[in-house]
Amino acid sequence: MNNRFVALLGVSLLVTANASADKLKDALSSLQELRNFRGKAGETRHLLDPVTVTVGSPGAVETGEESSYIAIHLRSIVLRGGARLSLRDANDVEIWQRATAINTEDLWLPPVDGEKAILRCENATTASCDCHAVIDLFARGHALKQIETANEPPVGLRQICDECDLEDTSCPNLPAALQQRKKAVARILLAGTDTCSGFLVGDQGHLITNVHCIANETEARNAIFEFGAEEADCSTDCTRILKATAERFERGAQWVGSDPTIDIAIVKLPAQLAQTVGHLVLRKSEAADSENIGIVQHPRGESRKYSIDNVRSRAAAPCGVGLPATIAYRADTRGGSSGSPVISLQPAGDHAVIAIHECLGCPNRGIPSELVFQRLGHLLPASAFSP
Repeated sequence: MNNRFVALLGVSLLVTANASADKLKDALSSLQELRNFRGKAGETRHLLDPVTVTVGSPGAVETGEESSYIAIHLRSIVLRGGARLSLRDANDVEIWQRATAINTEDLWLPPVDGEKAILRCENATTASCDCHAVIDLFARGHALKQIETANEPPVGLRQICDECDLEDTSCPNLPAALQQRKKAVARILLAGTDTCSGFLVGDQGHLITNVHCIANETEARNAIFEFGAEEADCSTDCTRILKATAERFERGAQWVGSDPTIDIAIVKLPAQLAQTVGHLVLRKSEAADSENIGIVQHPRGESRKYSIDNVRSRAAAPCGVGLPATIAYRADTRGGSSGSPVISLQPAGDHAVIAIHECLGCPNRGIPSELVFQRLGHLLPASAFSP
């Protein structure tokens, strides 16, 4: 088992102290393998000479090659005394800013579209050293033509089950139940390079994804949560790779807790976000045989898409040793779809989340929502569950 990953899950182990040591060891090993199936959006580049940013001395970083985005990593940052840090694109348009005090290390900033990012200190004085940041590396987003190659599954492992049924959520055939709930689904950028999906539950800003996506407080703090990344026009062509800019994003989240033995993590974003984009609810009870379902997702870190099928099994094979039995379906997914909500589409039903997508393989599979209620329900508000 990878000892580094065990260390990453140190906080999570407090939630599952009653789990058997062997089961937990098996689950952690399986989660390490599942991390290989996160979406691959880019790759990191280390700077030979770190760039220091202070007042009057902005820092500019360029990828030097065709890139869909660039994300800056700060080795350290000090911000205080009313100073302001501004992240800008090649056209000097501000993408993100921070004015609240911080003194920390290891911080990823939001991605900037294109090949150049500029970081600038404002409202600071040299004498007081109110603003000081060191850029030590960056992530270069794959060009769109590279995304397919970077996300090819291992030989023999299928993710598209028959003819590809992934469609943009802007398409007119999107079921009404998904139309009303799609905005609560996030595209998550992890450490500048990997992607997963996640969704808001309840009215207080809680977001659910997989542990193999976000394993601990540090990863939650460095994740970028993007909402509303949808194409303006409908595309049903699965070979066409599109990556819409998000309508809004949140840099970092508060760690709430997890259970590695069911591969579910919970983080918290600002509560007002749930009022703005809406939220989903989890079902407390089991899914029905052959229940109609839809999955809203960001496969490969692309624009928001959906796929539809029905429950093929309520006790399918686990996604790894030490993990629970899953709900199976043949709705298409790809790497980066991990953490997506599997939503009931039963007519006149509750349209609740019945599973959290975990792994591919045709059938593709997800963690039953009742396990989340049983194991982690105490970490969520009552509004996170269907009546």
